[in-house]
Amino acid sequence: KAVSAAWSFVHEGAVEIALDVPEAGAPARVDTDAVRVALLNLLDNAVKYGAHEVTVALSPDRDGWRLRVSDDGPGIPADERKKLFDRFFRGKVATLSRERGSGIGLNLVQLVADAHRGRVTVEDREGGGTVFELWLPRGEAGDGPDRSVVQGDRP
Repeated sequence: KAVSAAWSFVHEGAVEIALDVPEAGAPARVDTDAVRVALLNLLDNAVKYGAHEVTVALSPDRDGWRLRVSDDGPGIPADERKKLFDRFFRGKVATLSRERGSGIGLNLVQLVADAHRGRVTVEDREGGGTVFELWLPRGEAGDGPDRSVVQGDRP
């Protein structure tokens, strides 16, 4: 659903978004609205800051789910990564671009990960670009307020 919403970010077919999501898997106890907002922020950043190809992949592991957003954009300099998830931080590429932004999107992604007792990481993509990975534990019944159980639901 979040990827479908992201089509509004894709201007005149300039960006190709590929989706790699299993048809079904182990259930996860997540706040689906919060995870959708986190994914939209990652997709929005990829599109706004120069990616031509973006891949969204969802895969289960032993203890949870990995949601990876990989792009072929300019990447993020290593010296900016420690501040990347800080509220209101905008990197050099963001501040030099004409794109509007407040610097709260990646902080929001971090907050979503924290609220689920998960984590978000960023690394270089082989061949150029960036990979963000949002890992969320599967969770058990009662593992937090206002969470929905999602099973085999595409993001």
